[in-house]
Amino acid sequence: MNTDRSLVKKQKNPPKPLKDGTFLFLPYNFDNKSNSIPVLKADKDKQRGRFIGRNGYITSLEKQKSVCINMITPSTSEQIKRTLSDAKEQVGNVKIHNPKDISKSDDGEWILVRMDKTKTNTANIEDVLDDLNDRWESERPEVIYSAIDALYRKHNEHRIHRFTEEHRQKHIASWKVTKYGEEEVAYGTNYFLKVSIGEGLFIHIRIHRHKNQDKYDFYALHEVIRHNIATSVFTEDDPLTYFNY
Repeated sequence: MNTDRSLVKKQKNPPKPLKDGTFLFLPYNFDNKSNSIPVLKADKDKQRGRFIGRNGYITSLEKQKSVCINMITPSTSEQIKRTLSDAKEQVGNVKIHNPKDISKSDDGEWILVRMDKTKTNTANIEDVLDDLNDRWESERPEVIYSAIDALYRKHNEHRIHRFTEEHRQKHIASWKVTKYGEEEVAYGTNYFLKVSIGEGLFIHIRIHRHKNQDKYDFYALHEVIRHNIATSVFTEDDPLTYFNY
């Protein structure tokens, strides 16, 4: 004889939210791109891919800092998704590092950073969050296109690399910041980036973030003289140093 109880399926309890970690919101900023450059889904895929790829920034930072970093995707666990939902409502122990950025745009990616409890850890979570944010900002399309445009202007002047328009697209697609340094100044922050553009070629660029503003400007492409020839292309072994131009 069947009873109502036998027909009722046992429901799983919803996962409990995490008790530790910090969320970071990374907004996409395509507003300042030239109207001649279409805003495509591919742009977001490339920017996101440089973070979550096999050799992406997240994997690199996890190894360097002994932390756990998750970019929230459809396959993210329900526990982390619930924790994020609670954090947005200001409920629970896990907070959002940059809540003011959410009000500016809902188009972006969410990152969760936690200590790796399986390892001896002296990492400062705030430093990791700032590092992720700086690297994300350096991936802004307006910075990328401005730097590549500057490189091609230099190439047209010097004509030593035989770059073509086909190369331009490959350089944009291959863009990956491999090293960076920063300089605090009275009017903001200067960032010096070593960028891989593929095929063993690198450029050194300088960008500036205005004080108290969420605005980044391409400032300069580093140029040096080698054997009486000007060039803005470097090797992986060439050190990233301070420069004005």
